Amino acid sequence: MATRSTRKRTRASSSAVAQDGQDDVVVADADGAQQPLVRDAEFWYDDGTIILIARDVEFRVYKGILAEHSPVFSDMFSFPQPPPDPNAEPSCPVVHLSDSPEDLRHVLRVYMPKNGVNPFEAEDPSFDMISATIRLGLKYQISTLVEHSMQYLKGHFSSDLNTWSTQDNYQPPGFQDEDVIGVINLARLTGETSILPTAIIAACMEGVEVFRGRTREDGSVEHLTLDDVSLCHSAHQELVRERVRVVLQILAPPVSRTCVSPRECTRLMNKALKDLTLRIVNFVIPDPFARVDNMFPRNPDLPLCNDCWAQLLKREETLHQHLWVRLPDLLGLQGDAVPAA
Repeated sequence: MATRSTRKRTRASSSAVAQDGQDDVVVADADGAQQPLVRDAEFWYDDGTIILIARDVEFRVYKGILAEHSPVFSDMFSFPQPPPDPNAEPSCPVVHLSDSPEDLRHVLRVYMPKNGVNPFEAEDPSFDMISATIRLGLKYQISTLVEHSMQYLKGHFSSDLNTWSTQDNYQPPGFQDEDVIGVINLARLTGETSILPTAIIAACMEGVEVFRGRTREDGSVEHLTLDDVSLCHSAHQELVRERVRVVLQILAPPVSRTCVSPRECTRLMNKALKDLTLRIVNFVIPDPFARVDNMFPRNPDLPLCNDCWAQLLKREETLHQHLWVRLPDLLGLQGDAVPAA
């Protein structure tokens, strides 16, 4: 795993320091000299009331806004301030954070939106934004931020079969394929395991790339835990096996009792079964809920009569519903998540 090169920093007597279970870090060069701080181009207000330092970046913002939403920030800002540093901004306290500036910037954008942002026009958030707001929201106890971000993930990685079936892609708009690694990690971090079954399907569809990790905005690389790597490996085999079973059962005769041309519809369904070997790329995949008509459109590939076509779709729906209920056990998630059919 790639790691960010940092050095421990001695605790500054002139600032309050945020704790997150690990020592704060400061960017240093090869001989140990501290790099100069740079003002953030996006969040530096000359009349700001607090300076937040994340690694080598300074943010001058308004402490009242952050304190209103975060009891952790509120407590930090209430610490007695030491005598002012002659080199510091006049009358502006300084707080050192152990977060990356990229993560912190995402949180500040929520509470201090810039000019030109249309509040009535929804935009698709990036995964980096969702991840940062959940992780820092937990750290700083900004509960509504965590809830809103998790709700976005739940809206896509749904525990409801009908909702999941209507999604056009395995990832939400604005996400990259490898971001599912972070989705699984966030499910573990928050305990919101209802998103795990569909996230694991998405991870299995990603293939070996899911084992290589995803690069965060700050350059660090995020990986699945070894347990989840093993889980995805096992799940891939089970999902492929179920996909093959479901497709074979969907396409298998008999035809509808009210079929107007039983001989022809039987011939067409048998031909579809034989043609599966020609569509192996779309057939043998770790998503047993992928629709059969994506492989065999009714026209021109499978021109069954109306009654036989309706029966085929109903058979598919029933098989998918039964499998959806079994999905947590199938994936090795017993006790973690039970999707709704």
